[in-house]
Amino acid sequence: LRSHLLKMTMLTQRAIDTSIKAYELNSVELCQQVRRTDGELRKLQHSIGDRGRTLLAAETPIDSNASITCCTLRIYSTLRIMCTAAVEISQNTMAILESGHVTESLATEEMGKFVNSLLRSCSVALFEEQIRHAKRVLLIERGRRRFDPALYRAHDALPPWTGAHMNRELAIMRCLSQIAEHAYELAEAITLWLEGNGCLDARRECAA
Repeated sequence: LRSHLLKMTMLTQRAIDTSIKAYELNSVELCQQVRRTDGELRKLQHSIGDRGRTLLAAETPIDSNASITCCTLRIYSTLRIMCTAAVEISQNTMAILESGHVTESLATEEMGKFVNSLLRSCSVALFEEQIRHAKRVLLIERGRRRFDPALYRAHDALPPWTGAHMNRELAIMRCLSQIAEHAYELAEAITLWLEGNGCLDARRECAA
């Protein structure tokens, strides 16, 4: 379970980092690398699914409410969403480049660097089992509050491009925003897992 989780984290981080670099460097090759990484991730997901079906066929008891099960499912789901967003960034970057334009929004590049830093901290927390890195993500200027103003500033800073180009740039920004939002979800799940608290209990407490 931990081995699959770490590999999935590694592949997701690679996809996000590569998609951001593809945008910064106007690189078609890096866009293609994101697709290949996504393919590796899908194969890993099939492997995880096969293992789960094998356990079910063997009637191995699995407590779906257990802390590790709940938190692991949250992490898997979050990583999948983040990787999908990275693929969308690469697709929009590819479309911009194929149209004969280049990506040149410094504000978007800054957003990408911020997103990358969040995911790196989450990855270190998982690989080294050091909870402080996950908590740092949750404490960065109260987390979610930092990114929304940056998104608006980036939107305002975009040059007056044509409609199609503008739409693709905005789509890239939205993907970065989605990755940032789910980085906080990832950090929460990692924190609960490393602390040994039950995810379901934590959700009930938050809802109370």
